[in-house]
Parts: sequence; structure tokens; C-alpha cells
Amino acid sequence: MSKTSYNFEQMSLEDELSKPCYLKDIQLPSNGLKWQCDKDINNETVPKQARCSVICEDGYDAESVGRRDFHKCIKSGEWRFPERVNLKCSRNRKSPFDFFSLQFRLRVLPTVVYPPR
Repeated sequence: MSKTSYNFEQMSLEDELSKPCYLKDIQLPSNGLKWQCDKDINNETVPKQARCSVICEDGYDAESVGRRDFHKCIKSGEWRFPERVNLKCSRNRKSPFDFFSLQFRLRVLPTVVYPPR
């Protein structure tokens, strides 16, 4: 029989590398409803390598001011440069309650529906 030897230093390093990231550590933007991640969310944590995007309330669209439109969890259990990811939820112009689209429909639709005689 062969003996199995355990390297406890290596095990603790592996445990360190498998730390999850906490969703509470990244700020949900105004009018943001929740985070949607490409890996399972478990007790408000996500595993390493997970990418999380914002889901906005109805009438709002997710928008990124920078290059990335998601937060990424790295091996150490931290978010990759969270200060460089600037996400926001902006009013969308397709909303039926948007003032300008309502004003446009009031002016244009009557002439389209009822052409001048």
C-alpha cells in the first residue's frame, strides 16, 4: 500500500484561492434592481471568475461609462478594479411614460392615423 501525504501549506493556499466574492462589496447603482451573474449566486456570494452585470428597474437600461459593463470576481475573493467599473441605470426613451416620447406621439400619431383631407 502507498501512503498518501498531505501538504497542508498547499491546501491552505488552495483554500485561499477559492474565496468567493461578496455582492455587498460592489455598489448597486441608483434604480438598479439586482446583480445577475454568469455563475450561481449563493448567500449573496459568487465564486471566483464570476462576471456580474446590473439588472435595472423597469423603464431603465443598464449603461457603462467605462469599457467594462460587468464586475469580475478574481481568485483572491476580491472584485477586479471595482473603482474602474462605472455602471448606471438610465431612463430609456422607449418607456411609454417618458415625457418626450409621449409628446412625440401626441403630435405625430394623429397625423399618421388621420391624414389631412
